[in-house]
Amino acid sequence: MQEPIPPPTRVTEKAPGKVERVVTRVVTKAKELTQKGKEWFKDKWDKVTSKPREVLNDINISVPTEKEDLYLVDSKEKTNTFPKIPEYHKENFRPLEKGESFEGGMPILDREETALFAQQAEILYGGEGKGSGKWGTVYLSGEKATKIFNYPRKIFCALEIEFMKKFGGIAGLPKFIGVVPNGYQMERFHGESLAKLVDNAFDKVTREGKKSSDVWKTILTENQVQSLLDKVAYFHKQTGRLHGDLAHAGNIVVSAEEDIRLVDPEWERIADNSPQKELKGLYDSFREHGYDNLTLPETISDEQARKNLIKFNNEVIENLELDLIFGNVVKYKDQKVKVKISEDGQVLISEDKLDMLLNN
Repeated sequence: MQEPIPPPTRVTEKAPGKVERVVTRVVTKAKELTQKGKEWFKDKWDKVTSKPREVLNDINISVPTEKEDLYLVDSKEKTNTFPKIPEYHKENFRPLEKGESFEGGMPILDREETALFAQQAEILYGGEGKGSGKWGTVYLSGEKATKIFNYPRKIFCALEIEFMKKFGGIAGLPKFIGVVPNGYQMERFHGESLAKLVDNAFDKVTREGKKSSDVWKTILTENQVQSLLDKVAYFHKQTGRLHGDLAHAGNIVVSAEEDIRLVDPEWERIADNSPQKELKGLYDSFREHGYDNLTLPETISDEQARKNLIKFNNEVIENLELDLIFGNVVKYKDQKVKVKISEDGQVLISEDKLDMLLNN
């Protein structure tokens, strides 16, 4: 006698991750769906030993036809075991205004929506140029500079936004304006970076017979360099930490009025330096360039900076919901708006009353 065919594994395996999401979203149907599923599987199991081929031919698990749908279908009756999740109507959303920013934690787009948003970012926030770095792109328009992060779910981005909210506008930093999808807006500085000024100055002179220190004196006066050192020390005292990336002259901006400002504090490698080392390193560097009459200002202790940074980081992390496996930001607890990209690529913002539904 032929051995019975063993139970089909397709029936007992759940579509990975799908059933759980539907049941979670349709909480009120959870018990009913569980009971229906048990009865359905029991009925098929009872038939396995008597009519195994019929069971194999009778069962089909279909591929979801829409993002929000999951159907467990009996191929003969073609009935949906799971209900369809209703879509939210477009009238519940309003278009994102050009250059708009808002309160609350940074709205983080889903991965599939980030690429569509990146195509629109320059239209929404740019128009007068942009600059790209490791962590994001800064778009310039009018009196605003908008930074869109390359990796908005990284904790570094959350720390930067909260730091700019708290300290923007003081100690030479640009003023904070508000958050945008995957980034934030700040005051725009009209000026040139020290890095660009140095490149231009040395490109225009013939090095033969001209000392490097003489070229430097055409870029910054001794008073400007002293002002920079004083501003860095003031930054340390006001923020309780070091800047972290002043060795990169692109983060020092000189205005047409010869005012010096600081931009883009470091987060990734900040533990590798200290306020004392940062200020002394800057002082020594300019002394080597021929600025002999500088005074090294006092700054905060390295130990105090370390304690301040730990305290600040912990306060920010308390306002985040994190993916405990990868350490990425899932959402901000104080988020005021939910941002969504429509199928045609238009940026949309949900009304506040839909936040609870959209976040479930």
